[in-house]
Amino acid sequence: MLLKREIGISELRPLNPNGRMFFVARVYTAYFDESYTDGFLMCVGGWLASDTTWGKIEGRWRRRIEYEKRRSIKRGESAIDRYHASDLDNLKSQFAQEKGWDADRRKLFTKKLIDIMACNKQKINNPIGISVGIFLSPLRELFPSPNKENIYKQHWAAYRICMIQNLITLAEVMRRLYPGEQVAVIYDRGPFSSAALSAFESFVGTSRTVNKKDIVTVAPMGWECCTALQPADMIVYESRKLIKSGIREQDKFRRSLQRIIGNGNILRVRYIGREALAEIRESRRLAPPPSPDFSTDEDIKKH
Repeated sequence: MLLKREIGISELRPLNPNGRMFFVARVYTAYFDESYTDGFLMCVGGWLASDTTWGKIEGRWRRRIEYEKRRSIKRGESAIDRYHASDLDNLKSQFAQEKGWDADRRKLFTKKLIDIMACNKQKINNPIGISVGIFLSPLRELFPSPNKENIYKQHWAAYRICMIQNLITLAEVMRRLYPGEQVAVIYDRGPFSSAALSAFESFVGTSRTVNKKDIVTVAPMGWECCTALQPADMIVYESRKLIKSGIREQDKFRRSLQRIIGNGNILRVRYIGREALAEIRESRRLAPPPSPDFSTDEDIKKH
């Protein structure tokens, strides 16, 4: 009998050609997701943590989801299947008010999940949040295209740039905090899979980051079999809202983001402005060409 279960990244330790373990010490994994508003702003972000920390988080996260399922079923309401930041924040879809999700329940659920991310007594061992966003208007201006009406390709290009910058930041964090360790990157599969892989190829091929080999792979997974992508959905959504607001004073952040920071989680949220995009345009000739694996506009998922 086959049993379906989640496979943790710590179980995936392939051998290299020399016969040594690919991961020789502690395993680190970064989980990334995207959040965007059509034709306006793209954000890619997630969390970095060790396999030990992810084990704690995923177990507690699943138990909270199961608790909410049981609660809904007992009350004769529709049970949720996962956390989804946009739906929860806007009380829609499976988190609609008529399905038992009022503002108080939403706030308590969010609070409980945020507290799960602070699972270690030593704060340095808690996940580190990394996010990058791009406004699409300057991207269209600086990178004119004959397909300028193709919103999907604009999102694809923005996702790719965001992912490249995230990989650069990720390598920097690994060098400073976890020297000598390596990290695997898992991103939420979907219409931008080819953009993520193209970003990795560009990062490996053209980045001047001295320890770029510390990022050993970039691979897709789905939320159905990877609980850690749900916290990634949380932080990238919060990051997009922060970038869109333009707020810099911490005491004016959304309460959910204030709680994340208050719990001791380190966050690195930035956006790529027009000047940075101009620099990217100048160096673009050094990068490998984007993958031709484009999907159609209809493939874009609403977030």
